[in-house]
Amino acid sequence: MTFHIATVEEADLPELAMLSQMVWNHRPWTLLNHMFPADKHAEMYDYRLARLRIAFKEDFVLHFKMVDLSSNTIVSYASWDMPRPAVPDGDASGDGSAQRPPKAIYPEGCNLEMIEEFYQARDRIANSHVNKTQDYGDWYPNVGLNGTDLDPVLRVLFTHPGYQSRGLASMTRRRMLERIDAERRRCYLEATPAGFPLYLKFGWKVVDEVRTDLAKYGAKDVPIELTPCMMRDASSLLPK
Repeated sequence: MTFHIATVEEADLPELAMLSQMVWNHRPWTLLNHMFPADKHAEMYDYRLARLRIAFKEDFVLHFKMVDLSSNTIVSYASWDMPRPAVPDGDASGDGSAQRPPKAIYPEGCNLEMIEEFYQARDRIANSHVNKTQDYGDWYPNVGLNGTDLDPVLRVLFTHPGYQSRGLASMTRRRMLERIDAERRRCYLEATPAGFPLYLKFGWKVVDEVRTDLAKYGAKDVPIELTPCMMRDASSLLPK
């Protein structure tokens, strides 16, 4: 098989929404399972597509896809938030808010209270560690639940279940890290359980964590969910 990394085009978004849904169904994450309904597949697809369209229109966000050229199938996707120009106090023209897209509609059955609590905690932690004019991130600003506030929305680098364990995610990640390292910049992210070991391998270190009390919302299987917040300093050494 031959694979090719390219920038995402708007026509790719429906396929990426389907891929995102497929990955979530294949390797569920306890936290998301308590936030979003598991039985509303069509509604969740529409939601994911809406969020992708919002992200695609955001300034200072890079989107990459890896394509299996033998089938012309997108098998991996990653988005990266780039450093933003400093904005003078009182001037919102440089942060994308002046052309903010409409918010995505959360499907019926979502735990909006948990979603809002989690995103607010992530926002506080990210703001305490990230210099948006200097650092890269595996997160991006987006429209909050009230449609006006900006909040960081969870994004992951994900790979088609049929193509996992082949190093494709590492290849996609490596392309961006080479650029970041050449610019001598840091990079911030919040890790999923599946991605955490790989991020450690590529030089990220835990700087904080989001603690979500799932028992507060009725969960009995995993009462507390810890989401690692990680920062990577510029490096000239990448794993083979």
